[in-house]
Amino acid sequence: MTSPAPRIDYLTKDFSSFRRMMLDRLSVLLPAWSERHTSDLSIALVDILAYAADYLSYDQDAVATEAYLGTARRRISARRHARLLDYFMHDGANARVFVEVRAASGVTPGGAPQLPAGTALLTRTPQQPAVMSPSAELPAASSAAQVFETMHPLFLYGSHSQIALASAQPVGATSAALVDTSPSLSTTFMPGDLLLFEEILGPRSGLSKDADPTHRQVVRLLSIVASAGVATVTWGAGDALAFRLGPAACVARGNIVLADHGQTLPPENLPPVVPGAPYRPVLSRLPLTQQGHVVTAQGALVAFDPQAPASTVFGYQLADVRPAIQLVQTGGASIATGWTVQRDLLESGPLATDFVVEVDDAGAAHLRFGDDAVGKGIDPTSQFQANYRIGNGLAGNVGAESIAHAVLSSNPGIVLLRNPLPASGGIDPETVAQVQTNAPQAFQQTQQRAVTRADYVSAALLCPGVQSAVARLRWTGSYLVASVVVQRAGGLAVDRAFQTQVQTFLEPFRLAGLSIEVVPPTLVPIQIGLAIATAPGFLPSAVLASVSAALLGPGPLPNGQPARFAPANLTLGQTIYFSEVLAAAAGVPGVASIDTSSATTVFTAAQRPSDFSLPTAFISLGATQLPQIALTLSIAGSS
Repeated sequence: MTSPAPRIDYLTKDFSSFRRMMLDRLSVLLPAWSERHTSDLSIALVDILAYAADYLSYDQDAVATEAYLGTARRRISARRHARLLDYFMHDGANARVFVEVRAASGVTPGGAPQLPAGTALLTRTPQQPAVMSPSAELPAASSAAQVFETMHPLFLYGSHSQIALASAQPVGATSAALVDTSPSLSTTFMPGDLLLFEEILGPRSGLSKDADPTHRQVVRLLSIVASAGVATVTWGAGDALAFRLGPAACVARGNIVLADHGQTLPPENLPPVVPGAPYRPVLSRLPLTQQGHVVTAQGALVAFDPQAPASTVFGYQLADVRPAIQLVQTGGASIATGWTVQRDLLESGPLATDFVVEVDDAGAAHLRFGDDAVGKGIDPTSQFQANYRIGNGLAGNVGAESIAHAVLSSNPGIVLLRNPLPASGGIDPETVAQVQTNAPQAFQQTQQRAVTRADYVSAALLCPGVQSAVARLRWTGSYLVASVVVQRAGGLAVDRAFQTQVQTFLEPFRLAGLSIEVVPPTLVPIQIGLAIATAPGFLPSAVLASVSAALLGPGPLPNGQPARFAPANLTLGQTIYFSEVLAAAAGVPGVASIDTSSATTVFTAAQRPSDFSLPTAFISLGATQLPQIALTLSIAGSS
């Protein structure tokens, strides 16, 4: 005689329910057995089975829950689902800050930088000196302080602690006259150095307590010229002054270094590889620093661009943030060098030594490697060492005057550290709820495909280094070709390497069955000749040089704007009016008039008709043509 099949309650999902169900079944099968003490062997077996069933039930539910973006609860699951929608879940970003390192008088550079890159800087800790010994335990080991690290080396000069202004400068200025000191500022400052302008006294009262703390700005120098006790410094239009500089209330300060949030830890040996199991090591410390990167004019992705304006160092995009980790293979049958962190492995070949960092809900960083199909697989005998930084998110957005200590083995003459401006750029990791809201809509916000000519132009303008573009769709007889004519920023030539760079950038936008070609513009020589009459008291050669600079000069004009025919003002298919040329030349000091009836007045283009009936003379270029200006100046009335 067989026993009847048990009634199964499919709503039973936890330990208590499973235990109750099994005990009820045993009561039916063994009516005489009434033992319920926890130390009984039978009860212990029931508890073990209920425990195992509870875990199996959880895994069963988790598989279904984590299988969909809308129901996923784990951060790594949401990250992978979002990637299928071409959406990258970000892990936050670290903050950056400008720090003034005030040095004792007389400190000069030696054979090596006085403050090396990677120097640890700490927020203020009571009863600690400006320079702390590396042997002392960093307060950042707890939540007592935040650690920043310098991003570039810095020479220290005592004379840069406070530099007087020789004259006032208005809002929007891109140059300033500083009182030169010994040693000369032209020898101690270099192009690319950072300079701080700060209001230290109230403009009206002359009291330090009335100084406006928002009147502080850092600029990146382009040039330094010293003469007769005055050093004239210039910077780019991107750093144009946001407040008026008064010589009585404001000063300039050097010894400015850029630092970002995060503490470098000693190298960490990762767990050994277990043969036959996926290798997913987890870093022991958290949170892993997510370092912002910027795109240079050459299109390279770097953490620090020494040529970019100071105002752009905080302008990195979340798409350009990378984990601050370097992976070194220390052992194995085949040691691969150059393990590179990537956002994903979809573009990694089978031999690419790439890996991915995935941050879980607790903030711990998991490392994921390839499988010999996408990314190189891990040899079972491999051993790895991780060099990484910790410190990330909003915690790094410290206020002004918060940083006060440097960690160095010896003091190179530092007497004070301070951040005159608050740190910014720190962002906490994106939450699962935010991804579930944003990822399904992301593709509607930014079009990631090119269909029309205007689409190809818009996509090309997103490529670093492209100033303007024109696209045409032509039929070859068997397939369509999108011919994209690009103008390179800065007046640089569109060489083969740049064409390849733009074509690679446009490839993800291309429709199936269509080919892309990137071609340089057609250069059209334009000859401009002007006869200048100089005003009394002006040296004719100096006036002609000023007119040439106003029309073709490489550097910015005194108002901060580029010259009329600087590369930034030239574009594909533009129309050039002679009246604009006359206006730009006539605005130069020392120009009395321009003789348009002179035989030396020229306004022509090669193989391009020109309407030279003043005052409406103009030259129109084709859509794929770029002007190439040649300027000839002469003195009116001279033979």
